[in-house]
Amino acid sequence: MIYINKIIPFFLLLLADCISIQCRCNTTKNSNLLQMQKTNLKSEFLVDTNRQTTLLQQEILNSKDPIYLIKDPSGKGYKSAVFIDVANKKVIKRIDISINNPYTSLNYKKATEYNYQGNPVYIVDNKPLKIVMPKLDLKHYMDSIGEWKITSLSTFQNIISFNNYAIEIFEQRAFSDNYNVACMSTINIYDIVGSLIAHISDIETNVLDIEITENGKYLSLNYGIDNEDYGHILKTGVFVYNTTNNRIIFDDYNGAPGMLCKHNLVIIGKILNHSSVGQEIYQLIEVHDFEKNLTYSRGFTRSELEKIIDISNEGYILKNPDGTVTTLYFEKQFKVEKF
Repeated sequence: MIYINKIIPFFLLLLADCISIQCRCNTTKNSNLLQMQKTNLKSEFLVDTNRQTTLLQQEILNSKDPIYLIKDPSGKGYKSAVFIDVANKKVIKRIDISINNPYTSLNYKKATEYNYQGNPVYIVDNKPLKIVMPKLDLKHYMDSIGEWKITSLSTFQNIISFNNYAIEIFEQRAFSDNYNVACMSTINIYDIVGSLIAHISDIETNVLDIEITENGKYLSLNYGIDNEDYGHILKTGVFVYNTTNNRIIFDDYNGAPGMLCKHNLVIIGKILNHSSVGQEIYQLIEVHDFEKNLTYSRGFTRSELEKIIDISNEGYILKNPDGTVTTLYFEKQFKVEKF
């Protein structure tokens, strides 16, 4: 469930012109991943009598959330997810994401050093990006990127929890000297008991942010790479993926700066006028209801955005200065279009 404190930071994020993402991907179901996840967390913890481990075990079993994330020692993201029967305080399953990382055994020479997550770094002898990553669709990138010489490859991994789903994110990052210039990504989605429900591979971008609707059917992510010397190496945008039929159903890589999944809606925000004041429209908000195949759109002023306190299935809820509450209904006060 998304609480109100999730809504307000989202719009503050949009006001700060945060980057958003889009991608195209080829998808496959991978049943082998299910076999790799059969780990008995409880016995693993009970064997170790270390005080920190015992405290962690207690914290996990007392969790009020069905998915508990364990931090990566590097401080960058999380290394595993624990699925919990909250009512009975029992561990159902644990997923260690390093097991599933598809980018840790590449056909290149390993460097002597490892990256901050302990993953290998591979030496690439100045080969063009289009040779190193032949599956990369360069439409997302600046025009000359395919000829850039790649000097090394590395990998990043993380797992997040959203709407009672766990989402693994793996990135293969290509570097030209010290610049990260391109990425290929893989995503795995697990339900509340740790069962794999979707495996998305060969995503042709990085993943900056990712969310999933409450029904688990629509995965939304944003991407982009900015460089102080070269500008937008990877265009910013948003893509939405239907997890039930392996189809990309929304593809916008033209600079959409924000996205949010609320209920079973996917919401995209686009800044229209950075210098707007008063009643001038600042941001266009598009609400996509893929269950109804409808898109609702409306321009918002800065003051209207500041009044938003929640989003229902029917519209935006605003709190006025006098304390009264106003609902802007999708069907009445937004432009309605067939998707």
